[in-house]
Amino acid sequence: MTASLDSIPATPAVIASSEMVGDSVIAITPNKKPGFFKRLFKGCVKIAEDVIYYINEVDSSYISPQEYNWEVMLQSTTTFESYRLKSKSGQEFIFAPENKTKIGPYGGWRWIFLGYTFDIKNLNMSGFRDINISIYSSLFTLDLIWRESGKGYKIKQAELQNSMGREYFEDLPFAGLETSIKGFNFNWIFNKRKYSNTAAYSQSNLQLKSAGSPTVGIGYMRHKLWFDYPELRNTLNEELDRRYPGKGYTVDIDTTLRFKYIDQQCLTFSAGYAYNFVLAKNLLLATSLTAGISFKKSLGDSGKDNFTFRDFTINNLNFDACGRMALVYNNMRWYAGAVGVMHFYSYRAEQFNTSNWFANVSLYVGINFGRRKEFRDPQKRFEW
Repeated sequence: MTASLDSIPATPAVIASSEMVGDSVIAITPNKKPGFFKRLFKGCVKIAEDVIYYINEVDSSYISPQEYNWEVMLQSTTTFESYRLKSKSGQEFIFAPENKTKIGPYGGWRWIFLGYTFDIKNLNMSGFRDINISIYSSLFTLDLIWRESGKGYKIKQAELQNSMGREYFEDLPFAGLETSIKGFNFNWIFNKRKYSNTAAYSQSNLQLKSAGSPTVGIGYMRHKLWFDYPELRNTLNEELDRRYPGKGYTVDIDTTLRFKYIDQQCLTFSAGYAYNFVLAKNLLLATSLTAGISFKKSLGDSGKDNFTFRDFTINNLNFDACGRMALVYNNMRWYAGAVGVMHFYSYRAEQFNTSNWFANVSLYVGINFGRRKEFRDPQKRFEW
């Protein structure tokens, strides 16, 4: 006997979801609405996909995306540093540690890149810590800095009241200075579709045509300095006595430099410009420079350890800067190059001023492997 619609009880659920197929009627149960957590998860996945698409969206006539997932690299990094103290009366000292060279392997997957380096001269670098983590993406650059010098400085220059010192005390070891710098610098890149920050500084992507981009940034640093001025006076006088035995020559440290400890916070707002020069196929010269207005506060001045609106005054105003340069050869399969990053900080107190710069220069060579699936078929090139 053939079933018909008239022979089926007319319940609302069945009528709303019944369908005639040939001589039969099939009842279709309505889909249940997804639960809250399932809809929330799908929404988060969709937002993440949109963010990743936005970050990686480029003009393919200027930038070629990275084709590989994995990479390994060998890198050598040399660190340079100089610290300057100057009184208002003109007495000036410049200190610098021995340049340190570290070498080690790195490995990574796309945006995650980790490694370890060790000093090739001294495996036991007592008191010295240098952790510089730079995160480069199409949209931003983030530098995380943690440097502790230990007691390894030398006097590079000493300008004293008698116009002597430049040739007398050069490269004289001085164990009375220690420094510490901790903080971050964040820079936002505007022209990410044509200018590739990652092609310049993280050995990924290819810059096909020259392009540049303005940048803006914000940074926070905490500087600490321990200064043993009696030790400096004794070091200078001992050297004079060695050079001129029995003459009784002595020097003294300016009263405005007779401090033992500085602890200051720095909040910096910066702007700059970055440019990639494509010198030849797969060969890139990259430069960038940012200059910042820095508001500095010595901790303990007001009994507070954090910035307040009262701290943003002309009296606390200083200038900082950061420069980068890189020369990179990258044919997407393997790469080699050199990159230098230099930071400069200044601090002006009532009776003296200080400045500090440090730089890292790296040489590297690496190889990419594990081609991404969207690039495996040459007939289906991946494009944003």
